[in-house]
Amino acid sequence: PFRYVRVGPSALPAYQTFLRARYKDDIAGFNGKYGTHLTSFGQAALADSDAVPAAGPPLLDWLAFLGAAPAAALAADTPETRWGGPLGPSAQQADWAYVQANAGPLRWDFLGRNYRLVTQYMVLHGRAVFNTFVYCALAILTTLIVNPLCAYALSRYSLSYGNSVLLFLLATMAFPGEVTMIPNFLLLKNLHLLNTFAALILPGVASGFSIFLLKGFFDSLPKELYEAGTLDGASEARMFWDITLPLCKPIFAVIGLGAFTAAFTNFLMAMVICQDPKIWTLMVWIYELGSSGAPQYVMMAAATLATVPTLLVFLLAQNTIMKGIILPSYK
Repeated sequence: PFRYVRVGPSALPAYQTFLRARYKDDIAGFNGKYGTHLTSFGQAALADSDAVPAAGPPLLDWLAFLGAAPAAALAADTPETRWGGPLGPSAQQADWAYVQANAGPLRWDFLGRNYRLVTQYMVLHGRAVFNTFVYCALAILTTLIVNPLCAYALSRYSLSYGNSVLLFLLATMAFPGEVTMIPNFLLLKNLHLLNTFAALILPGVASGFSIFLLKGFFDSLPKELYEAGTLDGASEARMFWDITLPLCKPIFAVIGLGAFTAAFTNFLMAMVICQDPKIWTLMVWIYELGSSGAPQYVMMAAATLATVPTLLVFLLAQNTIMKGIILPSYK
């Protein structure tokens, strides 16, 4: 047990006094038993924690001194006292110190980790990005072909049933997409168009609102331009291409942006008519990502990224859209 007792440096004078008294101030006798060459007892040193005498007179002297040493200088050095406490800071303290030392990199890592995860998953798993790009491009193209032609015919020709046709087209706006979803699904199924881009595009090619908006814009164009074109022998197709289209770029930008937004955000109809994962759009892919058990923070990152294309398209077309709003008032 004496090996687990340590004597502090404050007991050194008492130890030297103890040796001087034990050897009766005979330094030569002390050197003979200890194998040292000291000139005085003032040079004697305490045994450190790893050099406690093992046997012989030094051990006997050490044991005798332990009984006479000041109690305040004695301490236990057992495995319990040495290893009972933590060897370093607690896990909480270590974590706090690490966070404080790496606050900047950690902040940027947490900020971009979810976005990197969603982006890599979108690119590497499935064709959602490609399908959405093709769908939006075809939707814009077909919308800008069908609706202007219909609106041009209603605007240029004074048909007796023109108002009835326009009223019928506007009446379609009274029914939400959920009402026409089942009839559209059954029709596309009978035509064997499910899980195709045609199923996504055809139901939204003609829009009553777009035709109404385009007709109003066409009506505001000067009739003299078309009269001059007729006198020059231009056909209707030539006048539509050379006169109408250059003047209608602003309203076309508005219609195109509406078609892009409708196609990009189309979720429920796209999920119903295109259940094949190979034809999923981005909105359906995000829904399926959430259904597969993705954490909420990943879903929020996916939803945030999904808003970026619409915002970019709006910013790019902003000036043209404003012209489409202001131009008719000047005419």
